[in-house]
Amino acid sequence: MKMYEAGRKMGEEMQLESPSKKEMYYPHLDLDSKQLPEIKDWKVGQKYLLVVEVKATRKAMNEREGKEAKEDMCFEIHKIGVKEKEMSSEEKTDKMVEKMYPKKEDK
Repeated sequence: MKMYEAGRKMGEEMQLESPSKKEMYYPHLDLDSKQLPEIKDWKVGQKYLLVVEVKATRKAMNEREGKEAKEDMCFEIHKIGVKEKEMSSEEKTDKMVEKMYPKKEDK
């Protein structure tokens, strides 16, 4: 899967003089636990890898005087998933053993 840096420095876009005003801006995606149940266990500040299926709904050419032209596109999110963490061979073995020999609960 090819990944791109999605952030951009807003100060550069607005041609601000002060470097302190050049803050990184990242697009946002807001979801609730009905749309993506896994978020119940997630922590703020951590990074997670999502996979989305989108439908393009609008495309426009953004041309400003003295700037390089760029294309903008809007999307509807139709499906979303979580990329599962790759398990080490030791973790896979442990999981297989747990399935084969489930722990009996003390009553």
